[in-house]
Amino acid sequence: GQPLEDIGLYNAMYGPPALVRSVLTTNTNGEHLDYRRSLLRSPGLTRRNLTEQTMYLDLKTYVPSALYDLDRMTMANSIEGRVPFLDHRLIEWALRLPLQLKIKGLRNKYLVKRLGERFLPRETIYRQKVGFGTPVDLWFRDPQSIGRYLDMFGEPQYRNRAGFHADRVQGIVREHRAGTSNHGELLWTLVNNELWHRIFIDRTLVPEPIKD
Repeated sequence: GQPLEDIGLYNAMYGPPALVRSVLTTNTNGEHLDYRRSLLRSPGLTRRNLTEQTMYLDLKTYVPSALYDLDRMTMANSIEGRVPFLDHRLIEWALRLPLQLKIKGLRNKYLVKRLGERFLPRETIYRQKVGFGTPVDLWFRDPQSIGRYLDMFGEPQYRNRAGFHADRVQGIVREHRAGTSNHGELLWTLVNNELWHRIFIDRTLVPEPIKD
């Protein structure tokens, strides 16, 4: 089993660590977690419980990556995005709040929802959460969509690519296309890495123009 203290370290990963390691030829015995472990050694955080540590790790790892995507996508479409909940003064104040004001029982965002009750109907505050996930699993099964990029992993150019087990990657592609497993998140990373390599390192691929 996985040590309890590592649960927070792996919290924001999009795939099982063993699956990720299986496609890499390099040794990744946890070195990628060194930065996260260093965050947990921050003054004052070592005295916090696992839930608070996980929140802090998300703030320092997942949130910056999400903001990067937000910034790039909004700028690409001439939209000025704002994230008022991430004002540094609000974050610093929230980090000092006791955990019971953030999570109470199975109810998260407790303080925010109690405050929201002053301005919005209760059914709005406590309705089922609806995420903004994209159906990459389905898209990769469609050869007319981004599924066409999966053919790259069977080409000689990829089979000679250092750092990856091409046979294992092709196995993951077959599992995903057959619907026996959902590897959309891992395939998204692998496809983007390969496209980047062909465009900027090999210089064998010209980026597709952005369509209106």
